[in-house]
Amino acid sequence: MDIKYCKEAMNFWKEIKFTKITTLSPNIKTQKFKTKNLYKILSNFFTGKFCDYGQIYYAINTALRDELVEKGEMKANEIDALCASYKVTEIHLKFFAKYFPCRILIFDSQNSQVKKYGKWKNDDNILSLVLSVLNREYSVVVDFIIWIKFFIFKIN
Repeated sequence: MDIKYCKEAMNFWKEIKFTKITTLSPNIKTQKFKTKNLYKILSNFFTGKFCDYGQIYYAINTALRDELVEKGEMKANEIDALCASYKVTEIHLKFFAKYFPCRILIFDSQNSQVKKYGKWKNDDNILSLVLSVLNREYSVVVDFIIWIKFFIFKIN
């Protein structure tokens, strides 16, 4: 896939505040930008611009189509339907995390699920994209907010 990383993507990474990833805290802070088109976030991930999503979409889906045709596990019309839509599926996410040296974590707030894609064991230096999805809109997680409750006891 001919997707080139641009130095403008550093603006994307400057917003990320956390240094450790936790799935224990449901309290997360996300970017203000939310979209149903995950390719726009991937475009920002690589290029620092949202407008290059068409190239990202085309590159990922062309490579995915080639792999699915080669495997022969799906019918041609199923592959065409999968690779012709901007809707991102489990197949897309698994392929993306396998093809690129990255891991993806998605907090699905609507279904109270956390989904992981890519290699999560023994590699803390791998690039991680942490997302939140709510009402089918994706946003990038920029920080985890840990709530600590203090209890005050009155002693008589």
